[in-house]
Parts: sequence; structure tokens; C-alpha cells
Amino acid sequence: MLRNYSFLASSAWIRYIVLALVAATLCAFLAMWQNDRRQQRDAEIATIEANYNAAPVELAEVVADTSAGLAAEDEWTKVEVRGKYEPELTVLARNRTVNNQPGFYVIVPFTTVAGDQILVNRGWVPAPSTGSASPDGVPKPPAGEATVTGWLRPTEDGSKDDNPDGIIRAIDTERVPGLKSPYKNAFVQAGAEDPAGDAGLSPLPPPSLDPGSHLSYTFQWIAFGIMILIAIVFTIVREKRTRESSPDAPTTYVVVDKEALKHGSKSGSRYGTSLHRTRDSATHRARRPVKDEDAEDAELNQQGL
Repeated sequence: MLRNYSFLASSAWIRYIVLALVAATLCAFLAMWQNDRRQQRDAEIATIEANYNAAPVELAEVVADTSAGLAAEDEWTKVEVRGKYEPELTVLARNRTVNNQPGFYVIVPFTTVAGDQILVNRGWVPAPSTGSASPDGVPKPPAGEATVTGWLRPTEDGSKDDNPDGIIRAIDTERVPGLKSPYKNAFVQAGAEDPAGDAGLSPLPPPSLDPGSHLSYTFQWIAFGIMILIAIVFTIVREKRTRESSPDAPTTYVVVDKEALKHGSKSGSRYGTSLHRTRDSATHRARRPVKDEDAEDAELNQQGL
């Protein structure tokens, strides 16, 4: 049985098989990667659904102090913060898109009644059609004491920021000048202000609950891997059958004895009309001594043949 697959030991077939196995393994890793991303996205959606529409809580209940981190399960927690804005420290976060339109987030530090500062994303403004954006040209927050209700979001890494004054790329306390005691790992995405500030800011849309295409991509990579394995097995079986249907066989010839025809044999040949002989038989016939043939002819003549 194994002898029928001996051709697989050739270097060409070994390369084909190794290539197929490597490709199938790569598909398996990509499927696992997409499945991991799906699980992460499912966890994010579960966190949003649990926190986004819940009743607001005090900031200190979620983030104990200014250096504490924001746990993944606490993202999008609704909080209520009391204090006052510091509009003179306003900055604009660039490259922020809402409804496929480029613009800026308006980031304003907010000093809590405890004396600490937390960045507040008050909303979005479109990029100006002419000139450059400036913090001085955006709607102002309410003056004096106010209450901000919004959702906690993790701060971003602004270590590579290189922007003009008043403009930042990442929402990072290290990139906002003038802060004294900021919450370093969380900011508030504002939903409501009491009292309200100047009109003109666009509120940010709620977070997306779209799970994405990770599940379908997972199944696609699995299917690709299975198809590769099926293809190499099919090719091997077809090659085996092709080799079995074309075995090496001796060549068959039709030999006509001309001497018998000259003697006028009734059958047209001393041994019949034609003889089916292999190449080896014909060679043996050609090597028979001439005197043996003459003696045989004489014997046949005596018998009246």
C-alpha cells in the first residue's frame, strides 16, 4: 500500500506538502487572531451596554485618586463631577471625525471641588474652511460652579505629539499646559452641563455597538486552511491513480514470416497469417542460425506442406 505513494519521497513533492502545511498553519493562526479580536470586541460591547445608560456615580467611586488607572470594565461609566471649568487652558484635539467630517474635540480642564483637575471633552467643532483653528474661537463653557455629567474614558498616549500651542493630537494631560493636579489616566466625555455653556458644540454620538466582521473573518480563514489541505490530498490521490493507470508494459509487435509466404504456405505463413510476439521474441527469432531454418524447410517440404 505504501509503495503506491513512494513518489511522495521526491524532493518536489516534499516541497509541495511543506508549503501546503505552512499555508494551512498560517490560516489557523489568522483565524485565532480574528477570534481573539472578536472576543475583545464582545467584551467592549458588554462594558458599554452595562455602563453607558446606568445612573451616574461620583468620580471618586471609580477612580480613587489622580494617579489611579481606569480599569477596562469601568470604561464608559457615567459620572457626575462638580467644580468649575478653566477656559483659559482650553486645547483642541485635532483629527477627530464625526459623521465623516473632520474637526476638533474641545478639551477643557475642570477643577473639582476637591481641588484636582480632570480633562473634559465638551464636544466637537468642524475644521474651519479657511485659516487655522484656535481655542479662542470655540463656544465657551459655563462660568462659575457647574456640574458635568458624562462618561469616563481612558487618556491617550501623547508622547509623540508635536503640535502648535493650543492644539494636541492625543488627549493626554502631559500635553495640556498649566495643569497642577490632573487625573492622569482618565478624562470625562461630557453629556450634559448644568448650567449650560455657549451653544455651538456638537455632542458626540454614543459608542458603536457594531461587533464588526471578526467572526466571519474567523470562519473564512478556517475555510481557507481546510481548502488547502483538501487540495493537497486530492492532488496526491490523483497523482497515485495516474501512475497506476500507466504502468510500464512490454511492446507488442506483429511479425510476418516472409519466407513462409515465398513457399506458398496455405495459411500465408509457416506459423499462421501473423504472429504476435514481443520484442524479445522477435530478437530471438532473428538470431536463429540459417542452417536450422533450411533444415526445417526441408522437413516441411517432405511432409507436403
